[in-house]
Amino acid sequence: MGWDRDNTDYDDQGTEQQRYYAHLDFLRRAGKTAQADRLAAGGPPPPRKADGPEGWLAWHEHHPPTPEELDKLVDRLLDAGQITASQLTGHTLAPHDTATIATLRALIGARVTSRASTTPQ
Repeated sequence: MGWDRDNTDYDDQGTEQQRYYAHLDFLRRAGKTAQADRLAAGGPPPPRKADGPEGWLAWHEHHPPTPEELDKLVDRLLDAGQITASQLTGHTLAPHDTATIATLRALIGARVTSRASTTPQ
């Protein structure tokens, strides 16, 4: 795809992923669904540091992670506090499988829901 993979954070226009999602949203709102579908089919460009763990999740939805990439992704999610080690207990996270990314997203969602339900009003 020719993506620039230096690890600079972003420029004034955001990261390549941020620009990708902004353009995808623009196409959908403009009613250009065929163009949006073609763009979405290829997935986002590789994440930059500024895209954080979410950027890696988005990337790996279209590019299933290798074992090494999966380990790094889980470490990123743990370091960011988006999942906990106890949440991973009982879950099989298979490399080379996009279902693994869906599982991680579900764990993140469960953690967010759990935090919201324990936050005092």
